[in-house]
Amino acid sequence: SSDVCSSDLSLGSLRAAIDSANTNPGPDVINFNITPAGPVHTIYLSTSLPDIIEEVIIYGYTQSGSQPAVGNGPATLTIEITHDASVPSCFVFQSGSENSMVKGVAIFFFFDAAIEILADNIRIEGNHIGTDATGTIPNWGNQIGIAVYDASYAMIGGPLPANRNVVSGNIESGVEVSGSACILNMIFGNYIGCDANGINLLPIGTGAGVSLGSDSTIVGGSNPGEGNVISGNDTDVVEILYAWSLNSSVL
Repeated sequence: SSDVCSSDLSLGSLRAAIDSANTNPGPDVINFNITPAGPVHTIYLSTSLPDIIEEVIIYGYTQSGSQPAVGNGPATLTIEITHDASVPSCFVFQSGSENSMVKGVAIFFFFDAAIEILADNIRIEGNHIGTDATGTIPNWGNQIGIAVYDASYAMIGGPLPANRNVVSGNIESGVEVSGSACILNMIFGNYIGCDANGINLLPIGTGAGVSLGSDSTIVGGSNPGEGNVISGNDTDVVEILYAWSLNSSVL
């Protein structure tokens, strides 16, 4: 494979680090320490990464030069993950990966969803999904930014600036939550359809900023920092589908 990065598992590649985490019982953390230090390191995947089946934190902010967002300003990301147009998704969280997290990476150009969530209690925060590391240039988006399928209690974003995802420039939907088994997934504090400064549009394509086909999904909240900026989409801002979506709320 052509992906290269180093991690605290000392195995030399993101693929090897995920393989090791999958076979090591208990939680793991994948840190990044790519040398030489530079403004941005791009990991190219020639084939799919292993599905994630154990608890793991993929922690892009450990790469030198990275910095979470503060206030309304953008995060500084130094890890991009992309592929050669043949890989459907970047990270796929399967059963067994409950309580995992992806934090501080830019993911673009995947022809399915950049991140697929099929396990409960997954956190996605502080990432750029569908843009480059700066959060200002759409890089051929992903088909879907973040997809939650028949899983519950996911947290996409959060109330703090450091939790904010930029989910923009994707071809179909920004965030999609679907399946009758989904309950209480939360989408808080994200920029969806605009750049990392929250000012310029980076439109979502043919779908909605947020597409809901699930029960009791919460989009935004009444507490400080929980509201999302959802803008610049070609169709719906929030799309609610199917009878079991009726208990979802948009605040």
